[in-house]
Amino acid sequence: MAGTLREGVFTRPELRELRKKGLVPGRIQTGKGPKGAIYVAMELASLRRAAQYRTLHNRLWKVCLPDREPLTCLIREMQTHHINDEDIIHVNFVHYVPGVPRMVEVPIEVLNLERSPGVKRGGSFSLVMPTVRPPHADPRPAGQQRAHARR
Repeated sequence: MAGTLREGVFTRPELRELRKKGLVPGRIQTGKGPKGAIYVAMELASLRRAAQYRTLHNRLWKVCLPDREPLTCLIREMQTHHINDEDIIHVNFVHYVPGVPRMVEVPIEVLNLERSPGVKRGGSFSLVMPTVRPPHADPRPAGQQRAHARR
């Protein structure tokens, strides 16, 4: 994804002008606090392509900014217009650092629902939680996890 750097926080009229140019304001969180953020303007076309992926929030994205190394990021949040869902109005990224644990949501996909005996008899299926957060996911590779001693 390509973007440009922007300095500081913009006012509403400045953000409106930015969106008219086909850019979306965003922020890349690189650390803690207000100084740990990079403010960017991303290309709307590349964000629309990214929004088509079901694994949008679980995928690593390369964010290319001028005069900087590409940053590997996760999309934390992509805000859309409340009336027209196609209009992306803001995006928040989190800089990915290998070895640092991050909480991600895993989408649930139900297979063979039409073959379920309860649904065949006229019942319905309601998915209450479309995503789950793994409770104790260890991001380290299997060989690097500590073996727990049994007592």
